[in-house]
Amino acid sequence: MTEKGMTFTGESIRAMLEGRKTVTRRLAGLEKINDMPDLWRDPFFCEDTVYWNFWQRYTGDVLSAKPCYQVGDLVYARETWALGGLHQPLYRATDENEMLVKHGKWKSAMFMFKKYARIWRKIVGARPERLQEISWDDIKAEGIECIRPIATQWDMRQFQALWDSTNPKHPWDRNEWVWRYEMKEIKEVHAACGED
Repeated sequence: MTEKGMTFTGESIRAMLEGRKTVTRRLAGLEKINDMPDLWRDPFFCEDTVYWNFWQRYTGDVLSAKPCYQVGDLVYARETWALGGLHQPLYRATDENEMLVKHGKWKSAMFMFKKYARIWRKIVGARPERLQEISWDDIKAEGIECIRPIATQWDMRQFQALWDSTNPKHPWDRNEWVWRYEMKEIKEVHAACGED
């Protein structure tokens, strides 16, 4: 089990804090596959190596890809942050008052220190799928606020717009391969790690 950071937008952070976001989709590690995503099919998991193998549709060649996060990994959410008075961390997603920020500077989520993380999750599922294969249940699990109990086409369009806004170089219409990560909330990080 390892501890790794994962960057989230403010909208996703709020959805996680409200318990609405339990799934996320990521592209890292699938760059070669996504050069021509339609060429690859039927990924299968190789337990001995933690790689997923993809079949080339026409030649039968196999290309392996490894998810950045493995089942069992602990993930802390990186988010836009700053230090406030007494060097207490503040978070842009929920603490929007610039006056509270020391020197008035928000820092990129990419540079967030693990010690300031307020959201921890355990990876309980990791698998590849095409982006447009997202299920109706996963629309909600991605944190989309659905008006009805079951997601609708309107909710699907909301997810598409969110995806395109955060992944402009990998638009929905391209239907690339993504890693679907399922996450479980971790209340006590030290207990989860077996630390005192």
